[in-house]
Amino acid sequence: MGKQTYASTPRYRIYPTAQQRRQIDITIDAARFIHNYFLSKILEQWQATGEYPEYRKLQAQLPALRKDYPWLQTATSSAMQAALLHLIRAFKFCDCRRANGLFPGTPHFKSKDSYQQSYRNSNSYTNVVVVGNRVKLPKIPDIKICRAPDICGRIVAATVTREGADSYYISFCYVPENRPLPATGRAVGVDLGIKTYAVTSDGDSMELYHPDKRQLARLQYLRDQLRRQTKGSNRWKKTSEKIRRLNRKFANRRKDSIHKITSKLVRNYDIICIESLYHQSMMSQNEYRYRAVKYSSWGEFKRQIRYKSERYGRQLVSVSRFFASSQLCSVCGYKYPRAKRLTVRNWTCPVCGAPHDRDLNAATNILHEGLRLVNQASAA
Repeated sequence: MGKQTYASTPRYRIYPTAQQRRQIDITIDAARFIHNYFLSKILEQWQATGEYPEYRKLQAQLPALRKDYPWLQTATSSAMQAALLHLIRAFKFCDCRRANGLFPGTPHFKSKDSYQQSYRNSNSYTNVVVVGNRVKLPKIPDIKICRAPDICGRIVAATVTREGADSYYISFCYVPENRPLPATGRAVGVDLGIKTYAVTSDGDSMELYHPDKRQLARLQYLRDQLRRQTKGSNRWKKTSEKIRRLNRKFANRRKDSIHKITSKLVRNYDIICIESLYHQSMMSQNEYRYRAVKYSSWGEFKRQIRYKSERYGRQLVSVSRFFASSQLCSVCGYKYPRAKRLTVRNWTCPVCGAPHDRDLNAATNILHEGLRLVNQASAA
């Protein structure tokens, strides 16, 4: 039997009532308390013996702990168990990195002043139920969601997140059921870039969302205002919250545009060929390149195109990052070394005389290389 695969939905905005917000805040505080309480216990044993206790032994202490701290009884037990389980997994992750020659730090304590806080509820005995644009959670029934979640499968868990003081979100983890789309008989190569976000081998250019000048000016004004205010004051906190909301709006719109691009590719093509770029080396070249590559969110693009291809029955082909897609002529195959420079946006092949646009030519070469890999794999 194969390994169970899971999928997660995007975050959906929820609108809890005042009573529901109090229950969510109590559960968030309980999950943070459990994390910090057992982290201190584990660190004591870790420093003394070099080992940490098993999850089952720590889980057995939860009922007694809830009696010592009666306010924990108002929170859901599954949220506290999940907080403890995540803590143990964090220590196991440290062990894996240490075994591979890396030197990771230990899990840290959580602060009540953190901007983003969350807790997780597992779905056992239908604790988590979604009906239309309403969701039922343990001890919190009938929470309104901004829109009905797109879930095709069995819900495993739900994560409730609080950002700032009044913004609440929910996301679902579920076992997906594949929903293959009708075959189109088409294949495409996609070249990711900074100047133009995505260019396909069919000549279609897709742009990533960027804030306009007015929005950037507003952000810069708030940052200048924050710099003049006393850190920790009420005005400083209000300005910080405005900056966070504006940045969150930019991030949500950017992620939404990536969703639209990846969904369009999955709907229209059976085979999608992309290049496996190494982001870290590109980000380390200079400060401008670092900001541009980080903003482009190529990792998020690949994550979305990967799970959508699996869900809808498409084939995703990853071409090696060492493949010279920008330097090869897509007509005759001649390698033009000068095209390696990013300033060269258009060039003419000196052998066959074919004119090339840098991004379109790279996307075409990625398509040819991807189809070659597919034929090679099918022949083997």
